[in-house]
Amino acid sequence: FLLFAFLFFLLLLSNVIINFTNLFRNRETHFLLTLPVSHQVIFRWKIFESGILASWAFLFLVAPLLIAYGETYNSTWHFYLVTPLFIGMFVILPGVLGSWVALFLARWLDRLAFQVAAMLVIILVIVFISSWLQPEIVTDEMLETRVLDVVDRLLARTQFSLFPFLPSYWVSSGITQWIEGAMMGALFFGLVLLSHTLFFGYIATTRSGSMFFSSLSAVNSRGRKASLWHFKEYNCVSGIQLAHAGRKASFLRPWDGASPITKDDSDEPAWQTIGPSAIPINDSSPIPKEMTIEDIEKVKSDFKKAAQRADKAGFEIIEIHGAHGYLLHSFFSPISNKRNDKYGGSFENRTRFALETVAEIKSVWPENKPIFFRISSVDAPGEGATIEDNVKFAKALKLAGVDVIDCSSGGITGSPILNKSKIIPGFQVPYSEKIKNEAGISSMAVGAIINPDQANDIILNKRADFVALGRELLADTQWVYKAATFFNLENAKSFLPDSYSFYLSRRDDFLDRSAKPA
Repeated sequence: FLLFAFLFFLLLLSNVIINFTNLFRNRETHFLLTLPVSHQVIFRWKIFESGILASWAFLFLVAPLLIAYGETYNSTWHFYLVTPLFIGMFVILPGVLGSWVALFLARWLDRLAFQVAAMLVIILVIVFISSWLQPEIVTDEMLETRVLDVVDRLLARTQFSLFPFLPSYWVSSGITQWIEGAMMGALFFGLVLLSHTLFFGYIATTRSGSMFFSSLSAVNSRGRKASLWHFKEYNCVSGIQLAHAGRKASFLRPWDGASPITKDDSDEPAWQTIGPSAIPINDSSPIPKEMTIEDIEKVKSDFKKAAQRADKAGFEIIEIHGAHGYLLHSFFSPISNKRNDKYGGSFENRTRFALETVAEIKSVWPENKPIFFRISSVDAPGEGATIEDNVKFAKALKLAGVDVIDCSSGGITGSPILNKSKIIPGFQVPYSEKIKNEAGISSMAVGAIINPDQANDIILNKRADFVALGRELLADTQWVYKAATFFNLENAKSFLPDSYSFYLSRRDDFLDRSAKPA
């Protein structure tokens, strides 16, 4: 009993260490996260892998001991078949518990309060164990005759190994009762072990993917600064977009159908969405919970904390996402906001949440770092917020401290792009031009900006101060280099890694582009 209790806690510790390293400090894990594989599948594979790495030494240690135990008591052949089943289930439990502890540590290890509390707990445990196991002081004359008594006393202090809720007690009782011929008692402990293994194993393999993702995000947030400084080596500016999906949350990814997540989706369970009013996006969407004032205050605080983390991580720009039907936009749009308090009704009330959120972010964001705000310049043809409403909104955002308005459109009743039959290049540029000229604030044009000439004309004609590219950079990852080459910039190759620019420069030294192909 004492041996298996000791091995159980040893297995638990090794699983915690190996799971934490394997899940959050492993390049292979980060590579797997770039593949089109759900976090749940990656988590399942990693805890299985970690369990094997943590348990192989235990299996090599316990196998000869159990064989010797069986030989000592002249056990029958079926003892050697049943025992591996007990040991297999016994190994799974510390593996699952160790993975959960690793997730918890990854999520909270960087919190000062957690670190201090953990140290205090460790100190208290050491003091308690030291005093609990302290044997009676004996003189030298008594030592020789009292050795067995001291050993007996120490062993008496280890009665915790007989605690009936320890998995080690179940496996020890099952093995000993089997070898003694008490088959029903052994079967009982086997069923106890099996039920716990199935229950905790099910929870780990079906409900821990989102927890793994949030824990991974916490770990990554601590290591993000190094990546950003790597970008700065190439004279790049890093920005981050802060968003709350609001009533558009709890949906499948666009490439998976963009439909609401169902409650029986085990990989990514549905969750309760929130919004200004209990109005769904459409008939097939979940009904959001109407936010209370406390909910609004919490979200504003969350935006503020996110801005603090972004600054600490080294980001140079924040863009607040207030478009496409996300939470801030849903408060601004009269289509989705039917409140009758200070956050609904009039234009001033519908913009209050966004402006207060900007103020919260401004209170912690450095003055020398700009804030962008993304808007949907129009909600939908003939309904909702108009371009004139958004000009007025942009003026208010400028007074609140926003530096640039990112001018998109639509999305309050679904996807801003997928519900359009056709779009044309630069279809949203007129919005950025109107916002720039009438609101007196810098604007950014976005949407089907395809080639360098088009982007350059937008800036030269003062239709926007910035252009933003998304899908075109997905289609052509060297768009910036090709644009610099198109405009005959001398430093065109400085936009490439050294290994790229070296070979392209050497080719240019020998290539006659004006010659007719052979």
